[in-house]
Amino acid sequence: MRSPVTHTLAAVAALRLATGCAEAPETPTPEPEPTPTAEVCVSPGKYLRGERDSFFVGFCGGWSAPVHEVTLTRAFLVQPIETRRVDWARVMGGDPSRSSVDCPECPVDSVAWYAVLVYANRLSTEAGLTPCYRLHDCEGDLNGSYGCDARRGVEWSVDCDGYRLPTDAEWEYFARAGTDGPYVCGDREDHLWYGEVCPGASAWVGRNSYGLPDSDGWRTTATHPVATRAPNAWGLYDVTGNVAEWVWDLPYHVSAAPMTDPYSLLSDNHGFLLWDGNDVRTIRGGSVEVSIESLRLGYRCATREAWGGGAFAGVRPDPIGFRLVRTVPSCGGM
Repeated sequence: MRSPVTHTLAAVAALRLATGCAEAPETPTPEPEPTPTAEVCVSPGKYLRGERDSFFVGFCGGWSAPVHEVTLTRAFLVQPIETRRVDWARVMGGDPSRSSVDCPECPVDSVAWYAVLVYANRLSTEAGLTPCYRLHDCEGDLNGSYGCDARRGVEWSVDCDGYRLPTDAEWEYFARAGTDGPYVCGDREDHLWYGEVCPGASAWVGRNSYGLPDSDGWRTTATHPVATRAPNAWGLYDVTGNVAEWVWDLPYHVSAAPMTDPYSLLSDNHGFLLWDGNDVRTIRGGSVEVSIESLRLGYRCATREAWGGGAFAGVRPDPIGFRLVRTVPSCGGM
């Protein structure tokens, strides 16, 4: 015997069809917004680099340059998002990330600086561009601890057309996107936290990024999918917060004198800094493991104490990721 409920529903459906009263269509599920991937062209220009308020914060014994004018003479394209775990896995065949969430759209984290250079070279080759870096005597796991001979340095040219890490000066230029304030949006940290001036612009930092409990029951910090907060004025996402970002430079001290196209050279005879045989690099932007004060645009971090053992180029400090740039003749027609 047919179920009475089924029989009744079938009869109602037949009646509706006979009278031209069809079932209302279901409301379609909106498609998620595509992740922005179009590179942003940054024209040459001048800006004031450095910490405006002589601010010092100690999550890695941080140090900041005094305010000084920087002139950049090259145009370059910059990726609008931090490199995602899915991007890294496609090129490198693995995922070194230690974040407490399973999230292919989150930025890759815990990547060794030297491994990033390998990734950049591979991406350049894929795109038919000239790889920018020549590394010497490398060893280790590209998805783990990976290093090269620090004393021989890395051969590269800032004029190459392939993908590369931004210099420290380039990073602060595109992160500021024309602002002179200490933060991406506004002059006070609560503008980032509460979105008072720029709704949706709050960054992913320590106090809003707790993930899953670890084996001891403590809630760990977790990264978040890229581009889930508003971009800066030039359309770049997560320049502060989520993961901190490797840049090319070793930590170098500057005065208040103007500089043109500054970047550090990685060789012993050019002031290359070494600690216990390990080279140290600069990290920018702050992350889900730091306080909001560390998201200040003039703040630089790269000391021996960074990330509980040193932000050394060959080890896996977390949560540190990156975004790439590439030099172009100009932004005209782009």
